[in-house]
Amino acid sequence: MFGFGELNIYNSYKIQEGGEYAAFLNLDPPTANLGSRGWDFGSYNNGLLHYNFEVGAGQQITELSAALTWNVDVFDTNPNPLVFSPNHQLANMNLELFDSTGTFLGSVIQQSLSTVYNFEHIYLSTPLNAGEYTFRLSSDIPVEYGFAWRMTVVPEPSSLGLILIATCGLAMRRRR
Repeated sequence: MFGFGELNIYNSYKIQEGGEYAAFLNLDPPTANLGSRGWDFGSYNNGLLHYNFEVGAGQQITELSAALTWNVDVFDTNPNPLVFSPNHQLANMNLELFDSTGTFLGSVIQQSLSTVYNFEHIYLSTPLNAGEYTFRLSSDIPVEYGFAWRMTVVPEPSSLGLILIATCGLAMRRRR
């Protein structure tokens, strides 16, 4: 997922390979965590949907992309079967990312709240440090939706430095 009009088939494959994860409904904190890549297809009826993920100690998420999309409902308003008079209804879905470390839905990190499109997209290139995070989905009407995400998880720079020092030390010791 790179944004509108751009497709990376390898990323799409990795998202599919990550598997499907179910949302948690309403204000109960989710009890299961998302993988670094994955997707969900579901039906929204009412309430709030939550997807939780955790960044482990000594790790960071350096890049995060999440996309939410749904169909526009198009219907015929003319009772005459020979005349098509289309009308449409567009759900107003929202996608939000929260820092849930310590408190469920503690503070908003980023949100996508468009009222005119049938997709929402969050992209972060600023690191997310160790902690718990939650995606929240909401809508004004019942709708079927697709949600997909990918995250790049790496060791924190300080952890990477320790690994590098340890590797150099082992290499020097083996030379003796």
